[in-house]
Amino acid sequence: ENSTVLNRKRRYLNFPNKASVVMSFSLLKGIARDYRVGPTTNVITFHELDVLFPLPHEPSPLDLTQTALGQPPIFQNTISRHRRDVFSQLEDVLYLHGVDGRTCILKALCEARQTIPQEVENLMLDLLLVIFRQTENTEKDDDTRYHVSETECNTFVKNCPLSIFDMAMDWAEQYYNELRIKSI
Repeated sequence: ENSTVLNRKRRYLNFPNKASVVMSFSLLKGIARDYRVGPTTNVITFHELDVLFPLPHEPSPLDLTQTALGQPPIFQNTISRHRRDVFSQLEDVLYLHGVDGRTCILKALCEARQTIPQEVENLMLDLLLVIFRQTENTEKDDDTRYHVSETECNTFVKNCPLSIFDMAMDWAEQYYNELRIKSI
């Protein structure tokens, strides 16, 4: 038997400074099937939303001890910070379209609280629940502007004309239906 113990320098996952991952939501929708602009051109609308997630750029050891939340401590504060960044960016996009962004985000938080995960796998619903499901325990890094109680939900439902959940689920359903049609 070989009793030699090999030792090597620790390795870390490291990205360049200010590197980020972009998650893009795109919607391409035909709005006038009977009206043609040209001989082969239909009228369509295109909407896109890009959400940036910064990547870690300072190497640090990964502490894998489990906490009461079941998540490694290295991720606890960063999850709240990234959710806050996503909400802030989404709020700005909604304001650009003339909608009260904060109210609609709070409405989405209420919808996430009331949504029961389905038996059927649905990637869009799972993503929305990960982003908008509110944790019960608030962390010191968490932004209290994006916390809502059950009693406040009726106010946000009345004051926001759109539902982020309904829009995303409709887009996903249209996409899946188009995939089914193409596969036939």
